[in-house]
Amino acid sequence: MAFTVSMEKPESHYLHVTLRCDGLKAGNHDFKMPAWTPGYYKIMDYARNVVGFRAEDGAGNPLAWTKTSKGTWQVVGDDATSLTVRYDVFAFDTSVADSYLDDGHGYISPTGVFMNVDRKKSRSR
Repeated sequence: MAFTVSMEKPESHYLHVTLRCDGLKAGNHDFKMPAWTPGYYKIMDYARNVVGFRAEDGAGNPLAWTKTSKGTWQVVGDDATSLTVRYDVFAFDTSVADSYLDDGHGYISPTGVFMNVDRKKSRSR
């Protein structure tokens, strides 16, 4: 798994995230956003900041998906062993547990930006 984060229009306060996953088993995959961050003893709602979620197979064909819970997006992978998800994260909170972006500076709180594929966390880079 590999992440790319871009900030084309920082004044919009959106981080654009691309997550590429290779070597998956065919079938459905749950992409999850945590509800808390280590060392910050408060339940957060990081998923509230995610917009524009989309998924595609390795050839760039769109894949169906459903939001199955507050912080889970299930992608219908069919026979795809490689897929890419893209989404935007609104980052405009000055809390130490949240991300922030404007045209002067940015801060990424990883737990509020990077989704993980259920049962695949140890494969991220």
